[in-house]
Amino acid sequence: MYKGGENFNRVKRFTLLIFLSLFFFLPMQGENGVIKEIKIQGNKAIKVERIRERMKMFPDTPFFPYIFYDDVDGLKKYYRDNGFPDARITAEYETVPDGVVIQFFIEEGKPEIITGLLFSPENEIASQLRKRFLHQRWSLSIEQTLTILLTEDYQKKGYYKPHIIIKKVKIGPYETTLEIVAEKGQRFYFGEIYCTGLDRIPVRFVLREAPFHSGDLFNIDKIRLYQERIYSLGVFEDINISIVDAGQTVTLLVDVKEGKAKWVGLDFGYTSPAVGRIGLEWGNNNVFNKMHRFRIMNSNEIDFETMNHKISFDLNYSMGWVLNRRFDLAFINSAAKENQDNGKKTQLSFKIIGRKELSGNQEILGGYEKRLDYYSEIYSEERMLPTEEWLITNGLIAEYYRDNLSNKVHPRETGYFFKGKSFFSGGFLEGDFHYIKTQWEGAFYWDLSRNNHILTFHGALRTLSPMGGELLVPYDELFSLGGAYDLRGYAFKEYGDAFYRTALGNVEYRFLLSGSFWGELFWDVAAGADKHNSLDLQNGEDSFGGGLRYVLPFLIIRINYGMRDFKEEGLWHFVLGQVF
Repeated sequence: MYKGGENFNRVKRFTLLIFLSLFFFLPMQGENGVIKEIKIQGNKAIKVERIRERMKMFPDTPFFPYIFYDDVDGLKKYYRDNGFPDARITAEYETVPDGVVIQFFIEEGKPEIITGLLFSPENEIASQLRKRFLHQRWSLSIEQTLTILLTEDYQKKGYYKPHIIIKKVKIGPYETTLEIVAEKGQRFYFGEIYCTGLDRIPVRFVLREAPFHSGDLFNIDKIRLYQERIYSLGVFEDINISIVDAGQTVTLLVDVKEGKAKWVGLDFGYTSPAVGRIGLEWGNNNVFNKMHRFRIMNSNEIDFETMNHKISFDLNYSMGWVLNRRFDLAFINSAAKENQDNGKKTQLSFKIIGRKELSGNQEILGGYEKRLDYYSEIYSEERMLPTEEWLITNGLIAEYYRDNLSNKVHPRETGYFFKGKSFFSGGFLEGDFHYIKTQWEGAFYWDLSRNNHILTFHGALRTLSPMGGELLVPYDELFSLGGAYDLRGYAFKEYGDAFYRTALGNVEYRFLLSGSFWGELFWDVAAGADKHNSLDLQNGEDSFGGGLRYVLPFLIIRINYGMRDFKEEGLWHFVLGQVF
């Protein structure tokens, strides 16, 4: 019995070995070999890349007929789910000496178009949704997007659990109306906040960043803003916020992972024709374990054509909260040495800046600045300044900013920004310089088509006016025109660099080319006036041209070609940064 049992066990082990070999080896080879090529023909509306993403077969993988037929059926369903009810998908495969070649033939047919959107009840964003989706090809993804957008809109108004029902009604062979019913449900309110994952940082510094209080009406945007505020503290490397509801109360569970509070940064930039900038930064975002910030910044600019340069150092100490109120207060000490066309300057300055956020996209700023300037070798024809001695500037700072932009680096949706700032020097503040420097700037972005075609209108007005009846301005505070940031048909400061008043207008059409590459066509117009003349817009200058821009999440790389007319050769501008 023992002998026979042992032989039987050997047979079982041998059989298992053969089975495992067949199970693992055959799939590696495939029934007909390895796929060498997959060809797709006939598609028009849907790109080849998107079609390949839906397939289970890939080149250089084993071929199996059952996967082949699954892909054919899967593509038929994919086309129907994307608004092609009559789409026909056929395919064939051919065995060649080195593997298998597969050929797909696609007849898309006529697309199904959304001709009506009916909302019950009529929603405040219904007109925006109709503008975006009417006369578009129907697809399941559009229905899913509508559900997400409507859900978020109700969640901004306190309805945490709305139920969106979309019914597709065919009113013709290729025409569809979507009937959208929204059941808002009950309104919810914020409850308590619980935080986990803290080690060194006291929990109160996380809780106080919440833009709401217990009992406030629920708003999903406030939770997003809360997460952004926690992240902006610069001491956490991971933040997760979970929502738990009970009754009509929403409780937030905030889980964080502390990171390093100290950091090192690199600042760089370039503006044609030959101005480069590079700098280093070091900072600590949790000084004294009180979430205060300290930064040391160095910036170096050089014009490689004229060898003019500027070297500066800043020491910045700031607090995000004052007297238990959200209020940014910064103390800034700066030192700079500069060599310009008009002369040389050494500057020491001290600033106290206070910034208050009025809303998510609106803020005011105020402060005081004291500067000590040492001018030497002045070449300006403007009023001569005392040289070889320190000159004092005492100034008050006032700024205001507002926008409704979700993407401030490269706006693609209809929106605007507006900012104004003034600097008051001299008068009752005393000092060696007396002037009021005022700058207004704004832009309107018009989405012409699906965030891919943007028409932009930009304007700026800058003035220097008397303070206390006197007007004495250092030459480096005067305005200039010409270059990559205003009149792009002119070189940097070519139109003038001693203006007391300037007006600027830009119209720019931006269009998506591919991926992160955009094209742009622009028209610039500007005028400037000196100390003794008023601003005359009729005697201004204009330029026009086009260019390319490459969009990064934090930076725009631009190449522009600007011209004054078609008779003269234009100018190229290369810039790391945004114009407006």
